[in-house]
Amino acid sequence: MLGRLMPREGKFFDLFNAHAERIVEGSRELAAMIGTFTELDAHAARIDAAERAADKITHETMTLLHKTFITPFDRDQIHQLINTMDDILDLHQDVAESVALYDLQRVTPEAKQLAAICQMSCDRVKAVVPFYGFPQGASEPDWSKLTATVSGHMAENDSFFSPPAAHALEAKLRGMGKNVTLTVHPGTGHAFMAPHNALGTFNADVAAKVWPQAVSFLKENVT
Repeated sequence: MLGRLMPREGKFFDLFNAHAERIVEGSRELAAMIGTFTELDAHAARIDAAERAADKITHETMTLLHKTFITPFDRDQIHQLINTMDDILDLHQDVAESVALYDLQRVTPEAKQLAAICQMSCDRVKAVVPFYGFPQGASEPDWSKLTATVSGHMAENDSFFSPPAAHALEAKLRGMGKNVTLTVHPGTGHAFMAPHNALGTFNADVAAKVWPQAVSFLKENVT
């Protein structure tokens, strides 16, 4: 009953998606800047704009995190994720500023290749392992753009992200030709992987089994 009265989840997935879009914008501008090495000031200005917009999203995410009692996954992981995403755009901005600061007149083929790889890395995520959470309703993204292989782990007793909703999403995405598996673990509750056990649902046995599976999945699909 107490959990129903507390602020929960918020719009974290919307914020992650919005921040990811700014990262893609910044990476494309950086790739164009280094690849053509023309209109440097214009590219740098657009990278700055993307970075400032991302900073606002990061701030909004942190504010929401402090206001939300029940989060879709561990709050420390949310904090780490949004700050790591922000670091990516900071690095884009650092490169653009260095071009002007050191008055570069040309770039090497290797630098152009590295910028292109950076863009491709930001454009496409190869593998995703979500735990007891997925976008629903108005928060759902344009799934047609999903390119990653997904292996999700959901809880059986979860009023936030129910098994029927998980199965429905899995079927929907598979129908679109996406490589998606959402496994519902019997006898588990929301946040069953979280050792801080804020909801009293931590399941050490399941966690010990699932975590190696998740790591193995990422190694197989990313490396």
